Amino acid sequence: MADTDTNAAIDRTRQRLEEELAQLRARRRALAAELGERDSVGDRADQADVLEQADDIVWLDERIAEVAALIARAEVPEPAEGRLPHGAQVTLRFDDGEVSTLRVVAIAEEVAEDDGAGAVTLNSPLGRALAGSRVGDVVEYVTPSGPALVEVLALHMPGE
Repeated sequence: MADTDTNAAIDRTRQRLEEELAQLRARRRALAAELGERDSVGDRADQADVLEQADDIVWLDERIAEVAALIARAEVPEPAEGRLPHGAQVTLRFDDGEVSTLRVVAIAEEVAEDDGAGAVTLNSPLGRALAGSRVGDVVEYVTPSGPALVEVLALHMPGE
């Protein structure tokens, strides 16, 4: 059953990514066409608009490449020895006292924006720090603000 749930989540994620990719490509085509139709004569405001559209196209190209790469490697990696498997749920108490239940995912895009669930990716600093941890363990992980501690309150493996 856990494999079925995991495969369904992967299929939903792949579908969301493919829809996003189609939207990004359509937006890029429209911007490129609009940019190509512009008259080369204009004032500074027109030039600023052209530069902004060019920046938008660059951003779109980067996001298209990122989403296409995610789709291309959309299989779930086998967890490394001691790592939490894809689909595990872990309840943590952070330094500030906040308690959160997070789902372990291969890529962040697996969690829908409207899902409301928190997630931790397998290869994130927190995901790597949780490797081999058990309920009651306090683990340290690196954040942009420096080291932080988190206590493992509960751990549920897929299929439990």
